[in-house]
Amino acid sequence: VFALHGVPARIPPAALRFIKEEPKVTWDHDVSLKEAMAGDFIEVGESNKQKSITFLVWGDSHAMAILPIINALSQEYSVRSVAATHSATAPLIAYKNERTDLEDDIAYNKLIVDFINSKHIPNVILVARWDKFSIDGLSIGMVATLNALRNSGSRIWIMREIPIQHWNVPVALASAVWHGRDINKMGLPSSEYLLEYQRQNPIFDGLTREYPNVRILDPVVFFLSSNNRYSVVRNGQALYCDDNHISTAGAMLLRPLFEPIFSAIKMPSKPIQ
Repeated sequence: VFALHGVPARIPPAALRFIKEEPKVTWDHDVSLKEAMAGDFIEVGESNKQKSITFLVWGDSHAMAILPIINALSQEYSVRSVAATHSATAPLIAYKNERTDLEDDIAYNKLIVDFINSKHIPNVILVARWDKFSIDGLSIGMVATLNALRNSGSRIWIMREIPIQHWNVPVALASAVWHGRDINKMGLPSSEYLLEYQRQNPIFDGLTREYPNVRILDPVVFFLSSNNRYSVVRNGQALYCDDNHISTAGAMLLRPLFEPIFSAIKMPSKPIQ
């Protein structure tokens, strides 16, 4: 069994596909402090450094996970986007991320704020797995960050986190197929996620009133299925890489969330919806 790597031939091909084709976070790159100091961020979409930057995605590995749709829309709308991403590092200044491996995450995040202010980036998208950080710390960090960007001229888009599943999705899908269960009925019950969603509300409530240039993006509705669960599969493709990072298929599910931002480029005077 060991020599034959678990004898994969015993597993039905439909189940084995989820294991063999287990999705990964495509844009898995940690921007270092040195790169941030040089303003050397991940190029997304049109890699033309002669063009000014239209979008900057700032956040942790959850920000990395949404880059497939940002890349696709950036190419379609012929704009240059960049990503300032580092795992386990919330996009907040004056907030110490205890889980990060950055040598100085406070300095790192301040460099990104300075870059946004100096380059007058018109659109900035903040993305993180917010449940991994304390509510008080996040609230203080969010206010400090938005105050630091108040005069940047940027429109700030803050994405709430995606539903966090209870198990590794590709592995669970393979097991379900193997045992004849309906994979389309799998997923976190919406009632369970509501508790965590409400716990995070203090972070986001009132921000749009205090900061007219801020809008909240909520991705959860795009994962909700007809059986009141947050889906883990669509059209036979896993929407997650593990229990909390969305796959490329999951990222592409968010087109309706992000495309209005890109389409507004053609109408700069259009108010933020």
